Amino acid sequence: MEGHISYSFNDSLWISSDTRYSFRGATVVDGVDQDNGQQNLIVGSEMMISIHSRHSLLFEIAKAVVHHYSPAVVGLAVKYDYTWGQ
Repeated sequence: MEGHISYSFNDSLWISSDTRYSFRGATVVDGVDQDNGQQNLIVGSEMMISIHSRHSLLFEIAKAVVHHYSPAVVGLAVKYDYTWGQ
């Protein structure tokens, strides 16, 4: 499940707060259930800046605040988008 709340300051800048929750899954070894279903709750934020009508930058940060049988991730990303066509 995912949820996003965003706010646009203008046509060139928006921000969002994001959450992602995943759960369940199963591991079976030699036919034996390992009883280790994963549970993740990740919170984060994004910001998009349009540099030009075809160029934009996206900044992201996310952290796992609940991580049962899953990695305690922290993620940072910077993405460049170029849009072509009409």
